Amino acid sequence: VAPKSEAQTTGLSNAQIIAKVRPAIISVETATSSGSGVIIDADGHILVAAHSIWTEDENKTVVGAPEKVLVTFSNGSKKTAKLIGIDEARDIAILKITEKGPFSYIKQSHGSGMKQGDKAYIFGSPSTKGPASGGESFVSGTVSRKTLDAVEMTTDLKPLDNGGAMVSANGEFVTIPDRSSCKVLEEMEKCLKYRISGIVVRDALPKVMAGMRLYTQKKNSTAEEI
Repeated sequence: VAPKSEAQTTGLSNAQIIAKVRPAIISVETATSSGSGVIIDADGHILVAAHSIWTEDENKTVVGAPEKVLVTFSNGSKKTAKLIGIDEARDIAILKITEKGPFSYIKQSHGSGMKQGDKAYIFGSPSTKGPASGGESFVSGTVSRKTLDAVEMTTDLKPLDNGGAMVSANGEFVTIPDRSSCKVLEEMEKCLKYRISGIVVRDALPKVMAGMRLYTQKKNSTAEEI
């Protein structure tokens, strides 16, 4: 049996990963919130964390999501995207850029073939609204747990806590990362390692892309939403 090549063994370099993925990472902005997202096809469909675009009242109850969202690319250019679908329970939403593509995107793998010990990366884009997420827009780490429903990775640097994308060693989309948590503490309470996980959304994605608007307890829900 022929030995594995270096590319097969270690995946892409950090520079290659950044060059491949960064053009597909965008920031989203509404009147009240902002976050990171990832373009998942050449037509300009964007996957974001639903909480980065929905609107809440003073009691933190979800009251809806805007039909139009401002999108900023990594090169600073801005475009408008429309809301296609949303799933509050899984915290995902799909937007679509209103202009015609093609657009840079990253292939979806949803963690297929990924195993514990593999390299993984988190990409994000700095927020313009809301509390500061405090972290790096690109971090590398190692897969610490992998199941059919979720992926967890551990990294030395704190990533941005505003969505974005966890990607595999070959630059394919795995999941939207949740907020990071500290894994190891020193006596001075300085975090040495960060743990970040995300659910696998492969099965839910087609329904949201088809226009499903699913809220768990949206205030003033319409008959269609119910």
